[in-house]
Amino acid sequence: MLGSASTYVSIVSITSLFVIVTAPVLCRLVTANKRDLLFGALALRWNMRFSRKDYVGLQSVITGIYHGAFGHSRKVSASIVGKYKDIPVVVFDYEYELGSKVRRKYEYKTVFVAETGLRLPHILILPEHHISPIGEYSSFHRLDFIKAYAGKIQKKSVLSHFCKYHIYSEQLHLLDKIFDDKVLERLSMLKHVSIEIQGSKVIVWSERVQSNLRIAVLLARTIKIAKSLKLRSQIQGVS
Repeated sequence: MLGSASTYVSIVSITSLFVIVTAPVLCRLVTANKRDLLFGALALRWNMRFSRKDYVGLQSVITGIYHGAFGHSRKVSASIVGKYKDIPVVVFDYEYELGSKVRRKYEYKTVFVAETGLRLPHILILPEHHISPIGEYSSFHRLDFIKAYAGKIQKKSVLSHFCKYHIYSEQLHLLDKIFDDKVLERLSMLKHVSIEIQGSKVIVWSERVQSNLRIAVLLARTIKIAKSLKLRSQIQGVS
């Protein structure tokens, strides 16, 4: 009888340990499968290409931009690539780790990229609670938005937005050529995200987006920013 009880306890202990060890892995597998279905459906609807892996070299692109410098064990887990309203775009899931062992933390993002075809200065637009640019980006200066645009912006909602989001760049003197009412209004429509303009790309970083509608909205707004920048460049001669 004692032997049976001991065997039962051992089985329960082993089973519990197995569940504890494998549960996070199974959870991530189930989540990955759901993301594949979501991204696959969107790619089909938009007539774009879907991949479970980083087949367009997104990993190398990420390491060259500000937000790609965070954490370690960085990974692109799913991507959609194509053209949307004549603008080359990429949408992908991105994850990285902070810390290690028992202090390990996973960060999950959904990233939206729209191509402008321009050569733009490197600009960061970060929520006010975000840490100021550090490391190789410590030379980026923060724009005094109210001082620079208070008399030029008509919509109070835009001014209010940029009291909560900070703009950084090494080339603040060029922002007047790049930002006008329309561009700033488009930028202010993107909330709870970080925005990076680098080279020819507009890059929007969001916490992992679960809804296909939210993905479509964020992509559409990213594209509107790219189009507004292209229009502005034609007026100001930025190329």
